[in-house]
Amino acid sequence: MSQYVVYVAHRGEDEEGNGVSAVDPCTGELLATVPLDAAPLDIVSDDGKLLVLVDDSTELRVLELAPPRVEGGLDLTRLAKNLDRAQLLGISPDGKRLYAASRSVLHILDGEHPDKSVSVSADGALKIVRLVVGPDGASVYTLQEEGVVTRFDARTGEKLARTAGMAFRSLVVHPDSSALYSSAGPLVYRLDAATLRQTASKKLAAAESALAVTPDGSRLCASRVHVSDLYAATTLLLDPVTLEYDRSLAHLFFDDHRWAPDGKLATIAQKGVAVIDLTETGGGVVAELPGTATGVAFAVPGENT
Repeated sequence: MSQYVVYVAHRGEDEEGNGVSAVDPCTGELLATVPLDAAPLDIVSDDGKLLVLVDDSTELRVLELAPPRVEGGLDLTRLAKNLDRAQLLGISPDGKRLYAASRSVLHILDGEHPDKSVSVSADGALKIVRLVVGPDGASVYTLQEEGVVTRFDARTGEKLARTAGMAFRSLVVHPDSSALYSSAGPLVYRLDAATLRQTASKKLAAAESALAVTPDGSRLCASRVHVSDLYAATTLLLDPVTLEYDRSLAHLFFDDHRWAPDGKLATIAQKGVAVIDLTETGGGVVAELPGTATGVAFAVPGENT
């Protein structure tokens, strides 16, 4: 058994495919499935709980994995009523605030002081498609449908910076919170995390790239699918400062993802989840699920399982 468990939210063509499944990241074995009566949209883990956001609802489904590690934490009963049909979830590094994106609105839900929870509009009526919480807990970033990136104060919701004139299509943050990375067509950009100004760019031989930064911050991973051959997947490893090419891993592709506790990357696929190694030779395991994967989270035995 691995040192951690991968939890994947998935939706089906009917209610039978809706649920959350536990997967062994070493073998790909499907350990258990908890069915849900509504389609899950996203999932995060916090202090012995899985927080599951379900479709067309203001409700958070809370799956208890174990007694909480510490007293306090998020008052989910009081916070969930403010979600207003959210579609994306995030959680602060200290576990005290929950973030939710609902259409063009960012909700900042304060677990210690619910009366200080705020809701702010990102930019007009454009739907938020990415929600990224800065590792230092100071900022939250949103990416909207037409490619606008906005930086918010993680506590107050104050708008601190936004981009203009670029149609960004992805968004990840460096582990030290110094930079953001995004793509627009074949170009990959490095943005200053405070001002959102471009500090570097690189053209890749791909129509669009999915991005990830390794947990130690040493490499930016760009997963591309060649336009001429959609089955020839390649992941490029780039310098996170200059964006210069380092090396590539053939036959490897990722998209929406979260980093596992051991530094592997768990990425969702249409009918499963892949846990892959992006260090030297790549490789990993794939688990098939009873529905289409929509989100992934982790729990470590002895801490929150």
